[in-house]
Amino acid sequence: MPRPVVRALTGALALTAAAAVLPLAAPSDAVAESIIVGGQPAPVADSPWVVALSSRDRFGGA
Repeated sequence: MPRPVVRALTGALALTAAAAVLPLAAPSDAVAESIIVGGQPAPVADSPWVVALSSRDRFGGA
């Protein structure tokens, strides 16, 4: 095969592999029922905006 064809096939294979792995590397969704700020539980009085974000059914969605 000519070199340009091999390079194109190699590039396509690399892009396909990256596209297949990318969804696995994405962070998972946060749990809506827990209130965690900075990796530690926080009182609601310290962060009332967290309650509004986690309770969209009560406060409405954006």
